[in-house]
Amino acid sequence: ANVFLSSIYTESPFAACTLGGLFLLQLGRVGSAALVFALGTCLRANGILNSGFVIYHILVTLLQEIKHPKTCFSHLTCRCFKALFAIVLSVALVASPYVAMQIYATSRECNLDEGQCYVNSAENNCSVSKDLPIWCQERLPHVYAYVQSKYWSNGLFRYWQLRQLPNFLLALPALFLSGLGVGFILRDFSEEVCRSSHSSIVHSMSGSGRS
Repeated sequence: ANVFLSSIYTESPFAACTLGGLFLLQLGRVGSAALVFALGTCLRANGILNSGFVIYHILVTLLQEIKHPKTCFSHLTCRCFKALFAIVLSVALVASPYVAMQIYATSRECNLDEGQCYVNSAENNCSVSKDLPIWCQERLPHVYAYVQSKYWSNGLFRYWQLRQLPNFLLALPALFLSGLGVGFILRDFSEEVCRSSHSSIVHSMSGSGRS
């Protein structure tokens, strides 16, 4: 990994975008964080996964407001709609570079114009083809998945082979620490949900008692 992170490659700026987005989330600047994450998606397709950080931040912020005893129902409802809108907008922003690339590739490769030139790798020349590429013939054309599958042999569980066992053992410490961190985050999030639910119920009961 040090080779990729110290060379002129997309890994380094992508890591910078991810860390920068996380830092902006800590400052409460959700829009700016989503914009930086979107820049990371321009560099690597898996930048879409960074939208999970934005969703988590918005939900935790919402739960903290829910458990506040002075939060009225109308304000809480409005805040929920705002949180939902923020999630949809942020995810759309983070994923937009990936979607834009798919649309561009589909419009360029899946619409055959007369005289359009295609590279013939077998004859090492440029020829005119009347046939659509294989991935264009799918119900939902997806060039990224096709390239990853054909040229990189990537796919769901394709890496799970016995010959890859040394690589799994090499990555085991990092996987263990990552899993441990995810477990702590999920535990804290579930506890936050329970506390918020309890606070809202108590607040509702006290409001009913006064009425």
